[in-house]
Amino acid sequence: MDIFTYKLLEKNNKKLLLMQIIACIFFTLNYGFLNTKSALIVVIFEIFRDFLYLKFKKRNNIFIICLPFYIIISIITYENIISTLSIIASVFDSYALTKKNQKVVSTKYNNIYFLVNI
Repeated sequence: MDIFTYKLLEKNNKKLLLMQIIACIFFTLNYGFLNTKSALIVVIFEIFRDFLYLKFKKRNNIFIICLPFYIIISIITYENIISTLSIIASVFDSYALTKKNQKVVSTKYNNIYFLVNI
C-alpha cells in the first residue's frame, strides 16, 4: 500500500499521524473484507487513538488510558492466540508513538516495518 509506505517515510510527527489515520481507513476495508474481527476493531480503535495523539500533548497519558481498551478488545475478540497478534502490534505501535524521535526500520526479507525509538 503506497499510502502506508509514504506514512512510514514521513518525518513530521503530525503528518505521520494524519497519514496513519488515512492508512487505517484503508486497512478497515481490507480487514472487513477478510472478516478478521479483532484486526478490524483494533484498526478502528487506532483511528480514534491517533486523533487523541493529534489533539493532546501528553501522549503517555493517552497510552495509559488506551491500555484497558486493548485488554477489553482482546477479551471480546479472542478466538485463538493468533487473533491477539494485531492487538499486541497495536500496543507496541501505541507505545512507540509516545516517544519523540521515531525512526522507521524495514526488514529486507518480508517488508515488516517497525517504529524504533532513538
